[in-house]
Amino acid sequence: MLARYVGTYECFKCVPENPVYVITTDIKMSNGELFANGTRLIPLSERTFTWVGGARDQQMEFFTDKQGVVTYFTRQAAEGEHRHIRRPEAK
Repeated sequence: MLARYVGTYECFKCVPENPVYVITTDIKMSNGELFANGTRLIPLSERTFTWVGGARDQQMEFFTDKQGVVTYFTRQAAEGEHRHIRRPEAK
């Protein structure tokens, strides 16, 4: 079940001071646990996770399309909600 979240996600316009800067998040799985850029994700529900990073706790929620394919996750920030779009896998 967790494997469906594995992939690379990009957030455009996540940095208001530099709107062309893209934040990339790599979600990987190891020993049955998910990691975001090397930091272990702690499950809160089937699609919501948290981790402790920097000065505050972070929370992310994954979303799927009508076929059940994970397409993005959201993350709350002081500036509001940031959407991280899943990058298509290379073929």
